[in-house]
Amino acid sequence: MREVFALDLSKLSLRTAIIGTIVLGITVVLVGVFGNVAIAAGLAAVFVTAAGPADTRRPDLGSVLLVVVGAAVTFLVSLSASSQVAAAVVITAITLAATLLALLDKRSATMGVFGLLWAVLVLDVGATADTAASMAAAFAIGGVLALLALWIADRFLESDPDPEIATEPEQDMAETAVRSKRQRDVIVRFAIVRALGAGACVLLGYSLFPENPAWAVLTFVLVIQPPAHQFVVTALGRAIGTAVGVVLGVLIIQVSTGNTVALLVAFVASSFLMMATRKVNYAVSTLFTTGVLLISQALLQEQASVAAWQRLLATLLGVVIAFAVVAVLALLTGHHRQAEAEIIDRDSSS
Repeated sequence: MREVFALDLSKLSLRTAIIGTIVLGITVVLVGVFGNVAIAAGLAAVFVTAAGPADTRRPDLGSVLLVVVGAAVTFLVSLSASSQVAAAVVITAITLAATLLALLDKRSATMGVFGLLWAVLVLDVGATADTAASMAAAFAIGGVLALLALWIADRFLESDPDPEIATEPEQDMAETAVRSKRQRDVIVRFAIVRALGAGACVLLGYSLFPENPAWAVLTFVLVIQPPAHQFVVTALGRAIGTAVGVVLGVLIIQVSTGNTVALLVAFVASSFLMMATRKVNYAVSTLFTTGVLLISQALLQEQASVAAWQRLLATLLGVVIAFAVVAVLALLTGHHRQAEAEIIDRDSSS
C-alpha cells in the first residue's frame, strides 16, 4: 500500500512537461481541424517509433508489420464499434493475439502492448464504420512517416555504439526446456484469461456506459499486468487517482462557472502537471490526466459532471474485473503447480 503513495521527486521532469504540453496543444489544434484522423496518425507515429529496434534506429520488418497490422486493427475495430457483441469479439481476439506475441520475443511482446492499447483507443475516440477507412489510412500514413523518420535518423545521424552483450552461463538443456515450457504455459493462461476479461469489460461498458463504452476496458488493459504485486499497486493507483481527479475536476468546473479563460488556464496547468508527474507517481499522474479529460469536455460544452462520475464508475469496473482475472490466474497457477508436484512425486517413487 505504501508504494501507491510513494513519490519519486527525482523523476519530476519540467522539460518533458513543457515539451509535452506544447505537443498536446498542437494535437488539440490538429484534432479541431482534421478530427480523430489526426489522433490516429499521431499515435501511429509514436507507437511505431517506440516499438522500433532497441539497438538501432533502422526500421525493420517488425516495424513495417506493426504499421500494416495497426491499420488493419484500426479498420476492424472501427467496423465493429457500432455493435456491442462484435466489438467484444474483436477486442477479445486482439487481446488474445497481442498477449500471445510474448511467446516469440521481447520485441514482439512490446508491439503487442502497443497494438492492444491502440485497439482500445480506437473505441475510445468514437470511431465508427463510416470512419473506418479514413482512420486506418491515417494510421498507415502516420506509421509510414515514422518509418521514414527512423530511416533518415539511421542514415544521417551518428549511430549509438553497439551495446555489449552479456554472455549467460551455460545451463542444463533439460532444465532450460522445463523452464521454457512453464513460461509458455503461464503466457498462454494469462492470454486466455486476459482476453476474456477484456471482452467482459467491453460488454459491460456498452451496457452501463453506452456513450463511453471503452473506459472500462481501457482501465483493464492498463492495469492488468504481471507480476501480481505490481498489478495491485497500478490498479489501486489508477482507482485512487481517478476518484480524486473526478472530485477536483468537478470542483474546478463548478468554480469556473463556464468562464472559458479560467477553464483554459486549468486545462494547461493540468496538462503540464500530468506530463511532469508521469514518472513521479502513477496515482498523481492519473489524477491530473482525469482533470485534463474532464476540463476538455467542459470546454467542449459537454456534460462534464455527469461524465466525471461515469468515468469513475467505469474505472472501478475495470479494476474489479482486473482483480477477478488475477484471482482466476492465481487459482489456475495453483492447480497447475499441484499437478506438476504430483507428477514429480509419482516419477520419483517409481
